[in-house]
Amino acid sequence: MARRRREDDDYEDEEELDDRRYDDEDEDEDEEYERRRRKKQRKKSDAIGRLAGPAIALLVMGILGELYALFNLFVVVFEPFGPIGNPFRLGNPGGPPQPGERAGQLVGAFLPPISIFIVLVGAWQMKNAKNYGLAMTAAIIACLPCCTPCIILGIPFGIWAVIVLSNRDVSSVFT
Repeated sequence: MARRRREDDDYEDEEELDDRRYDDEDEDEDEEYERRRRKKQRKKSDAIGRLAGPAIALLVMGILGELYALFNLFVVVFEPFGPIGNPFRLGNPGGPPQPGERAGQLVGAFLPPISIFIVLVGAWQMKNAKNYGLAMTAAIIACLPCCTPCIILGIPFGIWAVIVLSNRDVSSVFT
């Protein structure tokens, strides 16, 4: 009987050791999981931090460009300073514009506000790390000189945004 009790005690001691061993393994797994989770969060916050610069730059460029484009649209559509004539035009310099010329002026006046609006929305999405496609589209449109009135700001900020968005860590952050 005493011998049997001793074997039972040994058996219980082995179970306790096994339980402790499993608890240690669980703790190790939990620590490893927490370490990976913190690393992933740090990586995500670093990527969002890299997005902030070009996103804010595109937002500032977009606001300035939108103000200029809307003023230009107002001038072309309502002609507050009289008919807009081109003094270098062949045919009738300084006179009223021809019908085709007027259509070209209107198309040229409506294109920048629309494209700048796309840049503004895409820059906002980039800042919030949402909609990768729209953010990349906004960065590319900012590089096009025919679409943005702020060419001097649009090209470098657009290239900067494209480079940052092309980074694999940054693109994986978008939802």
